[in-house]
Amino acid sequence: MAEELRLLERIESLYLGGGMRPLEIRDALASAQNTTPVELSLRQVQAHLKHIREGWAKTSDPAHREADLAELVANLKDAIRTAASASARYRDTTLGVGYANNRIRGINSLARLEGFGTGWANSRNVDTDATAHPFDGLLPAEQAASMRHLANIIEETE
Repeated sequence: MAEELRLLERIESLYLGGGMRPLEIRDALASAQNTTPVELSLRQVQAHLKHIREGWAKTSDPAHREADLAELVANLKDAIRTAASASARYRDTTLGVGYANNRIRGINSLARLEGFGTGWANSRNVDTDATAHPFDGLLPAEQAASMRHLANIIEETE
C-alpha cells in the first residue's frame, strides 16, 4: 500500500511538475535513470491519473469547482464561436473544414461538460468508462439472453 501511494505521488509530481503526458510518465518511470524503475502499461498510468484527478475533485471546494466549470464553459463557447466564424471565412478551403471539425469537437465537449453527452448509457445506469466492455452495458436480462444465444451457437457447432 505504501509503495502504491509513493507511486501515485511520483505520477502526480510528473504530471503536475513536469507537465508530462501519460506516455511520457510511463517512459520516465521505466527509465534506467530511476533508482527503482517501474514498468507500467499506458492503461495503468492513465488509470492512476484518473484516480488522482478523482481525488482532486473530491477534495476541492464545490464553489471553486463551480467557478472552474463556468470558466471552462465560457472558454469552450468562445472557441466554438471562433471556429464557426473561421469556418465561414475559409468555407471554400480545407482550412474551413478543419475549423468546422474543431467547432463540432467543441460542441461535443460542451455537451459532455453540461451533462448532455451521457444520454442513453446513463439513463440505463451503465458505466460510461471507455474501457468498459459493451456486455457490461446490457441489462441483466439482456446479458442472460446473450449468453443463452452464445450457448445455442456453440451447441449447434458441436
